[in-house]
Amino acid sequence: MKCSSWSCAFFCAIAAAAYAALLRLVTPTYTVHAPPAAVVITGTSSGLGRNVTFHMASLGFTVFAGVRKDADAKKLRDDAVGFGVADLIKPLVLDVSKPATITAAVDAVREWQDASNRSGHRGKHLFGIVNNAGIGYGHTIGNANLEEVQKSFDVNVFGPQRMVEAFLPLLKKTPGGGGRIVNVGSIAGRVTIPNFYPYQGTKFAVEAYTRSLRMDLDFLQETGISVSILEPGPMASAMCDRPEVCRGNHQEVNAAFEDALLAAQPKTRYEVADVLGIPSWLLGIAGNLTPDRIMEYVVRFSFFAPLSVH
Repeated sequence: MKCSSWSCAFFCAIAAAAYAALLRLVTPTYTVHAPPAAVVITGTSSGLGRNVTFHMASLGFTVFAGVRKDADAKKLRDDAVGFGVADLIKPLVLDVSKPATITAAVDAVREWQDASNRSGHRGKHLFGIVNNAGIGYGHTIGNANLEEVQKSFDVNVFGPQRMVEAFLPLLKKTPGGGGRIVNVGSIAGRVTIPNFYPYQGTKFAVEAYTRSLRMDLDFLQETGISVSILEPGPMASAMCDRPEVCRGNHQEVNAAFEDALLAAQPKTRYEVADVLGIPSWLLGIAGNLTPDRIMEYVVRFSFFAPLSVH
């Protein structure tokens, strides 16, 4: 049976419309929270975490901004004054590898929330957490520092799990429901390159954790909490120092965070930025569909020098 050009186009249009309708049908609708409701963001001393902190504050939301050092907290506080959002950005000394600091952060958020309720400010409540804190470590196989490998997993994988376990009781009590959890993954959690195993291994684990967490909170516990993962490509930061590779757009990333936290029907996955000019979403599909040998051949001649990680 032959298909004319117009009939093929019509069939494709119908299929696309049916796919879009099915996706809308199975996507839950969540409560959208308004300022000055609060979000907790980890890893906000620099880079992606810092940018989204100031972006959310610019929208009027309260941001509990996690940093590891007192000096970073002071700088964040000073910069917030300069940007006119000092009353909205609340730095916390929060190291996701140290449970005691997470407990202290939960207590600080709960105290702020309770004080707001006592004073009649019902709009001041926690509605989301962003698990952004992460470290990068790459090595040639056979020359690994296993302590650094373990540290990478402790921060990048167990850190988000500690945060979710600690903050979940508060998120379940979010007024009107619709709490949000956003984990920061990476295109490195879907496509691998040489000399970068520990970091990639942690991001593959975050992918699996995010999917499992979403299903658990959705149809097992029925919490009404949205769980998304944001997968940036290489971003210019302390973790990536090759300008030809690390050229992610922070505005695009901020827009993805905003949608994940505030959209009525947030996506489960946000693929942003690109790698060597290839959109992350396309690279993710290629990684899933392309035979390993072909994909590895492409990687070999694209990433002829290993990424530098500090």
